Amino acid sequence: MKTLSIALGMAAITLSATTANAHVALTQKSAKAGTYHAAFFRIGHGCQGQDTTALTITIPSQVSVRPQPKAGWEITTAHDENGVRAVTWTGHLPDDQFDDFGLLMKLPSEAQDLPFSAIQTCGASSSRWDGHAPAYPQPVLRVLDTAEPHPATIPHGEH
Repeated sequence: MKTLSIALGMAAITLSATTANAHVALTQKSAKAGTYHAAFFRIGHGCQGQDTTALTITIPSQVSVRPQPKAGWEITTAHDENGVRAVTWTGHLPDDQFDDFGLLMKLPSEAQDLPFSAIQTCGASSSRWDGHAPAYPQPVLRVLDTAEPHPATIPHGEH
């Protein structure tokens, strides 16, 4: 019985890890208010076995960004009067590989949660990571007040 419990627990952990890697997600989920922050959106795999051919990230109005180039990928941007509102990388990422897509962003000076919508295109199909369906959570960057300790700077044993 104990062996079965351990096996079921390990299976649950493995399933959770696989599910977590299946999203377009931010690699770092928080940053300090009023700073420049290099944010990376990770694609864990393609769409239902198809290779990823494009990634579009919609930028919240409170943020200004500059995209990081990627070898073999083209970048296009959509602008409004306040700057870049969407960035699209077009290229090829095999279904069985992962990659990170970077944006350098100037964060607002106030603490808040910044939701980013992502569209992962795989040939003729796409997945919208915009939070409208539980299986497609929206990437959210938590902008921390400058007085709050950043998770990466919390001394060991205090969290």
